[in-house]
Amino acid sequence: MILTRALTNANIIYRHQTYTDEGFSFQGVKTHLYETIEAFWEECFGPMDIEEWDEGLSFLTFAQ
Repeated sequence: MILTRALTNANIIYRHQTYTDEGFSFQGVKTHLYETIEAFWEECFGPMDIEEWDEGLSFLTFAQ
């Protein structure tokens, strides 16, 4: 609650997602959680072309 209040007071746009009655494993909502994360990344950075991915480099590094 402190974080959301601070973000709101600073006029920072954020997304807050809660899963009521879910434990730490998020077992019942994993698909929704991962799809939401993927949609957020695509919204911020655009869709990822798997052909551009270079597995030999770090997590967010793309081939040149």
